Amino acid sequence: MKSHRGTVTNFFPSFIDTGGPGTYSQLLIIKEYMTRMANDIRVDECDLYPADYFDIMGGLVTILLGYLKMNVDDAIDALVSVASAVFPPDAYEASDREENLNNLKEAVEALLEEKNVPLDMKMHDRRQPSTNCKIAIYAASSANLSHPAIFRTYTTRGTSLNPTIVEAICATMAVPSLFAPVKIGPRLREQSFVGGAVGTNNPTRELLKEAANVFGKDRRVAQILSIGAGRARLLALDHSGDTDSLGRLVKDMAADCGIVARELATRLHSVQAYLRLNVDRGMESIKMHDWASLGAIESHTSAYVEITTISEAIDASLRHILDRIGSATLGQISKQICVLL
Repeated sequence: MKSHRGTVTNFFPSFIDTGGPGTYSQLLIIKEYMTRMANDIRVDECDLYPADYFDIMGGLVTILLGYLKMNVDDAIDALVSVASAVFPPDAYEASDREENLNNLKEAVEALLEEKNVPLDMKMHDRRQPSTNCKIAIYAASSANLSHPAIFRTYTTRGTSLNPTIVEAICATMAVPSLFAPVKIGPRLREQSFVGGAVGTNNPTRELLKEAANVFGKDRRVAQILSIGAGRARLLALDHSGDTDSLGRLVKDMAADCGIVARELATRLHSVQAYLRLNVDRGMESIKMHDWASLGAIESHTSAYVEITTISEAIDASLRHILDRIGSATLGQISKQICVLL
C-alpha cells in the first residue's frame, strides 16, 4: 500500500448501515473492488484483504474484515454461517428475543473458536494481532438511545468501554425488535446495550469525527467509502393511524440510513474523496429474516455495479485507494458537515 508523506488516510466508514441480509450486498460491493484490484495489480483475489487498504473502518462486518482480517469470500461465509444460526429458514418473525440473543452469542463464539480467537478477547487486547486498520463499531445504551457508545480496537484519550468481541458484536446487532439487550460490565455497574443508536445505523458522520480525533484535523483523506445495505422502502404513515403503524414508522425512521447519506451527499458534494454506494432497486422488501433470499440480493447488486456511472465511480475510487493521494483534510471535511470536532 503506497503512502505519500504519511499524510493520507483511506476511510471505509459505513459498512454496516441497517444490516440484515443487505449486509450481503455490502460484501458483494467490496468483492467487486477486490476483484478489480486483483486484476489491476495481478494478484490472486484470495490474497487481498480490505484491512490492508483502509486506515479506519466502522460497522459490524468490519470485525470480520478488519479485526479477524478475512478476505471477502471468507467474510461472506462467516456472515452466512452466523445469520443461518440466528435466523434458520424455518424461523418466523415473532421468535423469542432472548432465544435470538443466545443463538447469536453461540454463533459468534463458534466463529471465534474456529479462528482460534479466545472467547474472552477484548476489542482492544494485548493479544490482538498487530494491524494498521482501526475498527470502531457502535451501539446504544438502553438508558440513552440518542447517545452512541463506541467500541474500539485501539486506545484513545479519555475513558471508554472495552467489551469482549462477543459482547460488542451482540450489542451492535441487538435490534430491540429482534434481540434482548446485551449487558456489559461488572455486576451492579453493568449497562444494557441495543443496536442502532439514533443516527449511527449509517456511522459515516460519527466516524469522521472519530477519525479527526485519532489522526488529527490536518490529515488528508484519499477516500471516504460509504456502503449501504440497499435502499429501504419509502417511509410513509398508514392512514389508519393505528398504534402498530406508528410503531413501525418510528422504527423505520430510526433505522433509515438514507437520512444521513442524503445529508452527507449534500454537504460533501464538492469533496472528491467521498463516495456513497447503495443498491437502489430491488432491496425495498428485504427483511431481517430473509437470509434465504441471498440469490435475489446478488442479482440486484450485480445489476447495480454494472451501471455505467456506478462502475466508473468504483474505478475512480480504486485509484484513490491505491494511490492514496488526498486533497481535503479532516478539518476541512468537518467544516463541510458542520460537525463539532
